[in-house]
Order: sequence, then structure tokens, then C-alpha cells
Amino acid sequence: MPRTADPKPPHLASRFLNEIPIDGLLLACGNELAAHGGRAPECDRTEFVLLTHAIHNKLPVLGVGRGMQIIQRLFSVQLQLVDNHISSALEIEINGRRETVNSDHRYGTTESTAEFKVWARADDGVVKAIENEKHRLTGIMWRPERMAPFATRDIELIKRTFNTHGRVAGS
Repeated sequence: MPRTADPKPPHLASRFLNEIPIDGLLLACGNELAAHGGRAPECDRTEFVLLTHAIHNKLPVLGVGRGMQIIQRLFSVQLQLVDNHISSALEIEINGRRETVNSDHRYGTTESTAEFKVWARADDGVVKAIENEKHRLTGIMWRPERMAPFATRDIELIKRTFNTHGRVAGS
């Protein structure tokens, strides 16, 4: 079960959620989490508020890079420094197939929790993609927007994630 977000959520995020209905959430890349030396703890708190809102309202979430790290932290998955995960052409295994992704992160994990299906890993065991169907959460540790042309698998993942008629990420 996810831990509770900061009890003092950032004012603007709370106001936004009260005034504007959302159908899903894309948590994209950014700086390091404050727990790992990032200098924007307010960004972490804002994203925790948005993510908690999405979970409670059964909204689909796609976490990309830092977004996946926020998901993992909310579910108490510990991140650590990882080597060699900043590459415009990193070979990983996605659902049993070798794929090339644009990877750009310094923190990751080789572990997960039983609440997440791990469906992509790097050769060194670093988790590259997770899913929690119950909470409609999907996370990836690569940058689909940096691939030219866009990878069909990433386009399909985005479509499945935000399809309101049911989804299974990573298939």
C-alpha cells in the first residue's frame, strides 16, 4: 500500500485538482528527487499530491523517468545510484524481447515490490518498467520523446495507458 503523501500539499496542486477535472496523469522527467540530492522538494511534494489524487480517483498514470521514481518512492521502493544508464541507445529486455531505448537516469533499483509487475529490465538487472493494474500505474525508465522516429511500442504504451476502456501495459 502506498504511503501517504506530504500532509501539507502544495497549494497550487491542490487548487488545480479541485478546480479542473483530469482524466489521467503523465509524470515526466525532471531533476533528481530531493531524497537523492535534487534541489526542488516542492516538485516532489507536488507530484506526490498529484499521484495520490490519481490513485484515489482510479485515474491512469504514466510515470516517465523521474515519474517512475516518484511512483516507486510512494510505494517505498528504495532507489540507489546506478551506473551506465545514461545512453541514447541502451539495449534492454522488454517483455522478453531485446529493445533499444533512450535512457537518462542516475538512480534506479534492481528490486520492486509484489505490488508491481516488472516488465522491462536492463542487462545489469535495473528495473526499467513497472505496472500496477489495481492502481492503474505504469512507469518506464526511458525517454520515448527522444527517439526519432518514435518507437511503435511507446506509442502503443501511451495509447493503452490512457485508454479508459481497460488496459494492460507492456503487452
